[in-house]
Amino acid sequence: MNWKAPSAIRECDEWLRITFTFRIFPLSLVWMYFRAKMIELDDATWKKLKNTDSWRATDMGEVEYILNSTSEIDMCVYDASKKLRRAFQESSEAEVFAPIILKRKNGNIHLVSGNRRLMLARANNVRPRCLLLVQ
Repeated sequence: MNWKAPSAIRECDEWLRITFTFRIFPLSLVWMYFRAKMIELDDATWKKLKNTDSWRATDMGEVEYILNSTSEIDMCVYDASKKLRRAFQESSEAEVFAPIILKRKNGNIHLVSGNRRLMLARANNVRPRCLLLVQ
């Protein structure tokens, strides 16, 4: 699996959510993005992520259960999820946008984007790489 840095434009909805949720000035978030580093997500950090079910998604049955029990029923989301599942299951050379995590000043770690990517990585025993933003 080839993890590539996500585009800031592609994730603009998530940026907006983060600026409001954590009261981060938008230009500060842009600065964090340009200083961000791609890291391999270790188990200890993954377990600390507060806003994701990905750690408990140890098989595809669990992934399906989690996805079906959320409000993610939009057909665009469903189609994207199907393509992403195929990439994880069929190709070790597939390119996937890396999830984004934010390390806050208080040490808390928050998943900004990439919940489905993390769930599929866990279920398929793939070690994910993430873009780490540091506040």
